[in-house]
Amino acid sequence: MQINIEKAENPEFAHWWAIYRNVNEDYSQGFAEQAQDIVSVPFCHWILADGKRIGGFITVPNNIGDFFLVHPFTDAYRALKAIIPQVKTNGTITARNVLDTHCHAFQLLGFQTVESRRWMIRPTQAYDLVTFDDLTRIAPQSEQTEDIARLMLTAFEGGAGQYGQRKIDAHQNSVENYFKTIADDDSCHQASSVIMDGDKMVSACLIQRYKSLVTVRFVVTHPDYQGRGLAQKQIQHGINAIKDEYKTVALAVTIGNPAEALYQKMGFVSGAITHTLQC
Repeated sequence: MQINIEKAENPEFAHWWAIYRNVNEDYSQGFAEQAQDIVSVPFCHWILADGKRIGGFITVPNNIGDFFLVHPFTDAYRALKAIIPQVKTNGTITARNVLDTHCHAFQLLGFQTVESRRWMIRPTQAYDLVTFDDLTRIAPQSEQTEDIARLMLTAFEGGAGQYGQRKIDAHQNSVENYFKTIADDDSCHQASSVIMDGDKMVSACLIQRYKSLVTVRFVVTHPDYQGRGLAQKQIQHGINAIKDEYKTVALAVTIGNPAEALYQKMGFVSGAITHTLQC
């Protein structure tokens, strides 16, 4: 069997991708919307075996994304062993958005898991009045971008996944992007929180729209203030604030983050895990 790759044209590739990858990991879409998500992506390739489609993926140099197989072909190891040399140019190759069913095949080829993440979701609801005792809750302001970024650096450093490895500039870029996203979104702005102890920022919860959902983009608490329920209270405040406009709230969590237990306790249900691996 001769396995090679061939440039794919959209929108045909997008429909095959949506059907055969068959996962809606962020809960935001049905089949048609998932296909529309990548209909303009120019980096799509078919995997061919003796000229017949057996799979596909999205690629730029040294990156494989969204790998899928076309039934009845199921030998992920055989397909990957053939296509990786055709994708790799030099240095490290990264596989992104890898499904659980294909993770072992990548590992057999020397890839190691860098990060595993999944989305979680629950209905919105009304909570009793949320109070923060002797601390002060305010809606976040763009002037606080650097302070929020430094709080994230302190709380996430050394933790699970990419956030545990990020430097201050990456956190600051994320916060700047958040404020751009909610610039005209007063409801999500008011649902978000910054908790102050005097003039010290000790916790933050940033909420925004994402596709058809409202999501908790970040919730972070300074290590000295963890264990006081601040994250839970801020999420509850946010759910209260948007419950009349949205029926669901979602968030993404890195596997290994202790916060996952809190989200489960708060009634969030877990979705499919996707992995990032490198070799």
